Amino acid sequence: MHNHALGKKASLPGALRILAEDGWRMLLQVHDFAEDNRPANYRHLADAIGVSDPHQLGQVLYPQAANIHYATLTERDAVILEGAGVPPERLHTLPNPIAEFGEMPAQDEARSRVFPLLDLSAGSRLIVYPVRGIRRKNLGEMLLLAALAPEGTYFALTLAPKNPVEAVSFNRWRQLAEELELPCLFNSGGPKEEDGYGCDFKETLAAADAILTTSVAEGFGMVFLEAWLAGKPLIGRDLPEITREFKAAGLSFNGLWEELLLPSNTFDASAEDFGRLAPTEQIEVVIKTAGSQLIQEKFREANPRLAERLTTCASNCLEEINRNADVVREAYSTHRLGEHIRTTYGSLLSSIAGTCSGLRRGEKIFSHFNKPENLWPVRTEECLKN
Repeated sequence: MHNHALGKKASLPGALRILAEDGWRMLLQVHDFAEDNRPANYRHLADAIGVSDPHQLGQVLYPQAANIHYATLTERDAVILEGAGVPPERLHTLPNPIAEFGEMPAQDEARSRVFPLLDLSAGSRLIVYPVRGIRRKNLGEMLLLAALAPEGTYFALTLAPKNPVEAVSFNRWRQLAEELELPCLFNSGGPKEEDGYGCDFKETLAAADAILTTSVAEGFGMVFLEAWLAGKPLIGRDLPEITREFKAAGLSFNGLWEELLLPSNTFDASAEDFGRLAPTEQIEVVIKTAGSQLIQEKFREANPRLAERLTTCASNCLEEINRNADVVREAYSTHRLGEHIRTTYGSLLSSIAGTCSGLRRGEKIFSHFNKPENLWPVRTEECLKN
């Protein structure tokens, strides 16, 4: 069962508990947490279940029994659940398998088809952000990078969000980019009749000089692994809670930064890291930066390796690309992860049904995600429709 406690169906945790008490063996895969900056989901669960105390709510959301096992995508999430009281013998880390893209077209061949659709000249530089443009992807940072990048550099975000709530934020960033004439292309992979460019996803990756990530939160972080299989360098924002286990497996991320620092004494802002700003503050920073070469230079001085990273291409970091691709193929292959899943189900099937109980320290999940360092204004902004 995938994301049983996320808050889409508030009755689901209770229904699963009834099934467990009837002897069903179940593997509950927790990919995302309602406690993780999803206040609407968390309020819905609390209201529907009738408890607001994080400990009591955690007891209901995460039922415990010998025939209930839990699976997480990351070691970070497994540590969170174990700290809340899930026994380690019933807790399994099952990362996403990373499949090969198959044969990729040569960059020049891909550009001959992709660039005309994007209306780019042959000598343009293309940085691709291969995501749906939801709020936690931190699109304001992509706009800021577009203002700081060398002339002739373009940023293409591949897909628009499907969620209407997310679409309001997405359209606000697209409109700002158009007003400031920033080299940003939104919904490159969407069909033309839906205000997209109609570019094939794999060909867009092949045409790129680099892959971008500016996300402030991920459940797993596929882009941190897939970029290398596409034969491209990865630049953008590091998420240490996510990438530390990738690094432990042997990957390196020379193109990432943990903070994008604002120049001192330049903006009246609530934080030093651009990613920590509220969207209204990000907009002000982007507008001022796009209109001032002096501020652009101050940004580069405050972030010494930024200019280098914005000009990264595959030819000047082939060693890192090839080494990382080998690690991904070894550690995250579909075959290897398939073996992990088989072992997990074997463990589950050997369990004996027992009495259900609640999670002993359910409040630990809530308290982990509600630490100041895990709170990002761009994730929870509520945009008003025009």
